[in-house]
Amino acid sequence: MTRASSGAPLSRRQLLALAGVGATAWMAPQLSAGATSRPRLTLPKLGPMPGQPLARLPELPTFSGAAGLETSCLTAAPLSITSAASGVLAPGPLAYGAGFPGPVIRLREGQPSRVILRNRTGEPTNLHLHGLRIPPHVDQPFLHLDSGSDATYRFHLPPRSAGTYWYHPHLHGSVEDQMERGLVGPMIVEPTRLPAPLAGCDDHLVVLSTRLDARQVLVNGAPTPTLEGTTPLVRLRLLNAGVGRTLTLRMSATAGPGEGRLRPMWVVATDGGFVNHPVRLTSVTLGVGERVEVLVDAMVEPAALLTSDDHVAQLVLTGPSSAPTLPARGAVGHVPLLRPARNAPYRRIVLTQASDGSFRLDGRLFDPHRIDQRVRAGALEVWDIVNTTGVEHPFHLHSWPFQVLRRGHVVEPFPAWRDVAVVQPGQTVRLAIPFTLNKGRTVYHCHVAMHEDAGMMGVIEVA
Repeated sequence: MTRASSGAPLSRRQLLALAGVGATAWMAPQLSAGATSRPRLTLPKLGPMPGQPLARLPELPTFSGAAGLETSCLTAAPLSITSAASGVLAPGPLAYGAGFPGPVIRLREGQPSRVILRNRTGEPTNLHLHGLRIPPHVDQPFLHLDSGSDATYRFHLPPRSAGTYWYHPHLHGSVEDQMERGLVGPMIVEPTRLPAPLAGCDDHLVVLSTRLDARQVLVNGAPTPTLEGTTPLVRLRLLNAGVGRTLTLRMSATAGPGEGRLRPMWVVATDGGFVNHPVRLTSVTLGVGERVEVLVDAMVEPAALLTSDDHVAQLVLTGPSSAPTLPARGAVGHVPLLRPARNAPYRRIVLTQASDGSFRLDGRLFDPHRIDQRVRAGALEVWDIVNTTGVEHPFHLHSWPFQVLRRGHVVEPFPAWRDVAVVQPGQTVRLAIPFTLNKGRTVYHCHVAMHEDAGMMGVIEVA
């Protein structure tokens, strides 16, 4: 039974009031630095109310296609104005399926899969299966898919790629607009065997979406939902599916003897899958596109997942435990620490800002016909991502996951596979990138959607 700090039972009304803390930022404006190229939209006053139970997103059905290949069919189309989600999206809402966020695409490591995109939006689009270790010719970031057309994405996921991923458009110049109108959705890649520390835990997707002009965070399409855990430890799959805001998240007790104290979170996976062992942290930072999976202790007293910059509750958690719970001992994944040789190929990518305020890579705007980086297949390279601008940039590379070696002078505390790395103003982030498994031509870019659309993107070819 849930109790308040006085020891009296906490009523549903009190819980909803607690959840309503997040509503104080419902219409607060926020303009991202450098985001001044066009007038920004504000969130409509309609839409779901705070304090509702965390929505469990529907799953995209699969069927056995040709040669028994497991197939999913994803339709992008205008969102019905009768949908509650339309009240929190930009005008002319779109959706994958029938709601926002889109349905869960569930895949399995080591198995071939096929996803068919049906574009019924009335405008060109495409689909980026963000984070999947698939060849560039499958990812197709340069594709312009006309409305009324279909595109097929057929791939085979390698072993040890289980984790939380997502999908969204990647049509250059339209990414921000189409994402703000609702075209985002999560993917889950299931492992062949569930690691022991995760066995028996509640498993919840937490899709966090924001806009450049508003501080309100939507969680699975709604503000400040509540989650009642049914197991002592709850697994949260946190995904920053916004267009521009980096989120630093903490779990804080909101009642009981420990009211106001930070609760630990145990990281069990990052962008590219499981880490070696659960890592205890009191905060996690997610740039746009980043994911992290954490185990949290669902104790009797409620706790809130807070954003650190504004201390707003984004998710209120309660559960059945009566005493602190720790994850089971044992390995979660297997991530070898990359140790590039002293003479490893080296590149320096500089994030720059022009005199007109536009952001660029190495002083150049995106040109899809220009190859900016030519890489030998199979090489283990070292890249320094250098931010000379006054704002942070989440750096994203398609098709090849990497390890962060250090951020500034701080060595990364544990090895992990990532595909997004936030680079703070004036900071250099060093990456180790193994260019294995895939060959082809694709892109790397800042994942702030406005910056990407404006040309802060480069082309890489691995051959």
